[in-house]
Amino acid sequence: MIDQIDDRIELLEWVPSQEKFYYLSKADLLSEKERLLKRLEALEKLIEETK
Repeated sequence: MIDQIDDRIELLEWVPSQEKFYYLSKADLLSEKERLLKRLEALEKLIEETK
């Protein structure tokens, strides 16, 4: 799953700013990646606790 997030973030880096997509700088992408990884860890912990 983390590899999938990495792949999506790498794809976002290549989206040209003139496209209809919102362009994110590398710093923004790294910040978003950290936020998503923390959220993923929290969700995985919650899943383990509810088993």
